[in-house]
Amino acid sequence: MRRLIICCDGTWNTADQHTGGVPTPTNVAKLHSLVARTGHDGIEQIDYYRRGVGTSGGLLRRMLGGAIGLRLEDDIMSAYKFLAETYEPGDQIYLFGFSRGAYTVRSLAGMVSKVGLADLRPAHLSPYENSWEVVKRLMRTYQARKAGDEKAGLQKQFLEERPVSVQFHNETADIGFRFIGVWDTVGALGIPDDKGLLRLLLGDVLKHEFGDTTLGRNVKCARHALAMDERRKDFTPTLWTDWARGQDVEQRWFPGVHGDVGGSYADSGLGDLTLEWMLKEAQANGLALREISPGRMNPDAFARRHNSYLGWFRLRPTRPRAVPEVSEAAADVADWTSRTRFDASVIARHVTPPPGEKSYWPTHVLGVAQSTETIAAARKRWNATGIYMERGGRYRIKTKGQWQDASIPATADGANPGIYLGKIGYALAAVPELLRKAIRMRKGFACADVPFSRRIDGAPWFALIGAIANGQVTQTSEDEVSDHEYHCLGQEAEIAPSQSGYLYLFANDAWQMYGNNAGVLRVEVTRLS
Repeated sequence: MRRLIICCDGTWNTADQHTGGVPTPTNVAKLHSLVARTGHDGIEQIDYYRRGVGTSGGLLRRMLGGAIGLRLEDDIMSAYKFLAETYEPGDQIYLFGFSRGAYTVRSLAGMVSKVGLADLRPAHLSPYENSWEVVKRLMRTYQARKAGDEKAGLQKQFLEERPVSVQFHNETADIGFRFIGVWDTVGALGIPDDKGLLRLLLGDVLKHEFGDTTLGRNVKCARHALAMDERRKDFTPTLWTDWARGQDVEQRWFPGVHGDVGGSYADSGLGDLTLEWMLKEAQANGLALREISPGRMNPDAFARRHNSYLGWFRLRPTRPRAVPEVSEAAADVADWTSRTRFDASVIARHVTPPPGEKSYWPTHVLGVAQSTETIAAARKRWNATGIYMERGGRYRIKTKGQWQDASIPATADGANPGIYLGKIGYALAAVPELLRKAIRMRKGFACADVPFSRRIDGAPWFALIGAIANGQVTQTSEDEVSDHEYHCLGQEAEIAPSQSGYLYLFANDAWQMYGNNAGVLRVEVTRLS
């Protein structure tokens, strides 16, 4: 028996990357560097590292690789090829990945589960076969099975179509996926869903999606570190939502954005929190690591949180994450739906925010007949209220005040009636909105958007919208991100959340047009039942 360790890095990440001359390897690269050649038990360990998508090829390929996951299937196939050429019966497999590298290793496990593991060891491969071509063929088989074409997914058909057979290891259940450790899995690949017109015109041959969000039964133990504070919609995390009884699974929330949790910043106090956790979990599951010099890791719950909403990402939409209720009592299992929990660092930061942070995830859970007041600023695309609405509760929301959409006065009910020059924009927006409606009627385009459309269809321009952040990546036929729950509130409304989540408020404007807004509304929220 041996241990095979596969490490796949994140988007645009390499083991030797630098920021301002300072090395900034991610947690995947750090973990890979710590793998011992032999364990204390004498078991040999063989490791494999794959740099992140978007780090090879010309400038255009690197840009597209990072932006939309171009050629990500090459990463999956390369990892599969290493495994198929190296694996011997009885070996234990450890998979680690960050961001799209996390997607890669999870897809690798799924591919082995769906099509099996070919035996491509030199002594077992026919001289008439090319291992890379075999892997490409199996990738097409895997993608066809995910698309629902069962016939194309059968190993039997794959073998019968080839003049020389390819051997497979007997049972996928016998292949020892001992441990999967991932940091903030990003599953949104291909042309972003909100770019519906672009996807419609160009097609989406680049689109990759998990077959489902269920953890394969051939995985014994899985760990997932999640970023509390990432807002970029393109980085919506893909959680495991289902697994079998007896599988050891934990998904844990940590403070910080995507890169903080993945350890890709020079100031890595938050990243070291997740690395320390993952190293301990992997060691507890048999992985042998070399000793770390004292002072080389400095996990710090109060370290700096970085801003990931920079550069071209400022042109892209954001989306608050569906985080469970943050409270001192929630340090264990925080949410039974997604079965996630908070790391102790989240609670510590929540209770005692570091200097420079007035609060960290302030939370107000209303009891029956209790009320609280908050505000909604017209310029903010997401007004975080800190109010955590519970499934089964009923809430009344009353609003006072006025705000403005450029020169157009408005209340929570929407833009005031009357003739205003700015309403020409509303009339012009009818064209992209009709186009968006038509695109959304197509299968797989439910989240499609077209620029300069209102964010919420059917609600008046500049009406007050309440968003309950409870949408996750769910197991559907298209594996789309289920959107958050939206309500047109107006000056008074009663709502009953379908799932629990934090309440956010915003004016119903086009995403690109918040810069000319002004004013603040006062909002009272009362729990009725």
